[in-house]
Amino acid sequence: MKVLYVAYARMPTEKAHGIQIASMCSALGDQGAQVTLLVPTWTNHLTVSVFDYYSITSNFSIEYLPAGPHLPGRLGYVLRKILFAMSVFRRAGRVECDAVITRSQWVTWMLSRRCKVFYEIHDFPGLRRRFWWRLIRGARGYISTNQFKADKLCRIFGVSPKRVLVAPNGYEPKLFEFAADKNELRRELSLPAHKRIVLYTGNVYGWKGVETLAHAARMLPELLFVFVGGTDRDIVRFREEHKDAESILLVPHQRHSLVPRYLRAADILVLPNSASTIESRVYTSPVKLFEYLASGTPVVASDLPSVREIVDERHVHFFAPDDATSLVQALRDILVQPSEAATRAARGRELVRAFSWDKRARNILMHIRALR
Repeated sequence: MKVLYVAYARMPTEKAHGIQIASMCSALGDQGAQVTLLVPTWTNHLTVSVFDYYSITSNFSIEYLPAGPHLPGRLGYVLRKILFAMSVFRRAGRVECDAVITRSQWVTWMLSRRCKVFYEIHDFPGLRRRFWWRLIRGARGYISTNQFKADKLCRIFGVSPKRVLVAPNGYEPKLFEFAADKNELRRELSLPAHKRIVLYTGNVYGWKGVETLAHAARMLPELLFVFVGGTDRDIVRFREEHKDAESILLVPHQRHSLVPRYLRAADILVLPNSASTIESRVYTSPVKLFEYLASGTPVVASDLPSVREIVDERHVHFFAPDDATSLVQALRDILVQPSEAATRAARGRELVRAFSWDKRARNILMHIRALR
């Protein structure tokens, strides 16, 4: 099967959507699909190849297409999306393909009469919903990263559930196939051997809930709170805001293949997503949640519907979103009941086996074949 995977994104990128895009292209290739990833031609300060950056097999091809000059403001942003979609339209007209997978509504609109397009839903527009639907209604099928969005699509627009595949994000099991113990990993990563470490990976902005975690760090100075990742600009801002918090350690963005080693080096992992945005509450399917579970390290997570679609109290410890006091209590519960924490972590590690990228790719290809 020939698949065009279209993403309006800088690749590689420090952001989680890059992990999802690269991992899915590789997983689809592992399942026998002939995949071409189409992305914009943008200047990128990350000079390493996509395959090396994400430690994936080079079993798909990448083409960079023009998206027009940089234009300021919201109008410029939308215009570049349209120009990129036009480039994709011209490219798709030159070579036959069996399916197009994209999260771009403009690509879906332009290609739906020419190709079998499968639109991947990562969020819902708050405004101009009818306009959004006009752009994506021609898709042959839909791929939703959680049940909430799938139900909403069917309820509001009358889409048949048979056309919608619920496929949460996932993780790559091979990245966790290493035998180093916690002490070895801490020496390797220059982390203190005798401190209890609470660790977070990802960007340090807004709805990620990192401010709640930083407040918790001030309330538990005996622990070390390690934040791994973020863009250079966000790290500078975050460091300035919390420069007086001695229990916070900021580690610059790391190549994705190193992240599992940080996860195993920690005592507790935190998913502190805020309830302040609808994206965080119900739309997201956090890649870091699957990787946290795969590490086997105890997890503390915000009690949100988006998180509970995957786990419950059998697998993680919950805390009230945006509540540092509740988070502190959850952390203390793990520290005083390590055997219970280990039991939940083991259950989480078993649960996440069902969410590999390869299994997600297999389900998507079955969905495409069923709707052809």
